[in-house]
Amino acid sequence: EQKLKSRLPELQVEYSPETGVPEVIGPDIRSGKAAIEYVKGSDRVETLRGFLRSNKDLLGVPDRQVDDLVAVADYTNPAGNMSWVILEQKIDSIPVFRGEVVAGFGKDGSLARVVNGLAAGVDPATASREFRDPRSAVEAAAGHIGHQLRPFETELNAKSSEPDRAVF
Repeated sequence: EQKLKSRLPELQVEYSPETGVPEVIGPDIRSGKAAIEYVKGSDRVETLRGFLRSNKDLLGVPDRQVDDLVAVADYTNPAGNMSWVILEQKIDSIPVFRGEVVAGFGKDGSLARVVNGLAAGVDPATASREFRDPRSAVEAAAGHIGHQLRPFETELNAKSSEPDRAVF
């Protein structure tokens, strides 16, 4: 964070209360600055990847994992004054829970804000591939939040489910 702030003193970093990782990164708009980086005419996806690589020590995601992030959105609003990029973190084509980073860009192509939800410190080479029975996962998740499942909540919705995604 200090390295980034040395280049951008008006930077604000908000940390996730759940994970402790930097969650919102952007300038304090009261400073009059509206961007983290100005990279005019550059590809927004690559601009975001470049920011992630440059700040890997802050974000905890090494270059090879940044390269593996999947661009799931790159769009501009109808007014043409804001654009967004969303990169998703996957392991063996399986989305990582809350594993995405969203970046907002100004009309001039400047990187304005980054909202980080990437799973820092996860090594895809050693991450478990054993997910067990999806119904057990639903039951365990409900137990963690103190929810008593009703019988219909554990019935697989075959119509909405896919081979790699179970819907209940």
